[in-house]
Amino acid sequence: MLHVVPPDASAQERADAEDVLQFAEHVLGPDVAAEAVIREGSNIRDGIVQAAKTTTSRRSEPQSGDLD
Repeated sequence: MLHVVPPDASAQERADAEDVLQFAEHVLGPDVAAEAVIREGSNIRDGIVQAAKTTTSRRSEPQSGDLD
């Protein structure tokens, strides 16, 4: 799950974003695996692109179960 906040978001705006993500995790329940992420972006598109770059970068790193 992704929530995008402006780079200059206040502490309250960031706390609100965390609350929204925690509520979404609660609604999904314990049987649904989800990662909650807050990203900064000047607009929603930039936040999504940044999150995708991070995810892609993590996926390209060797995982503990990967074969050599």
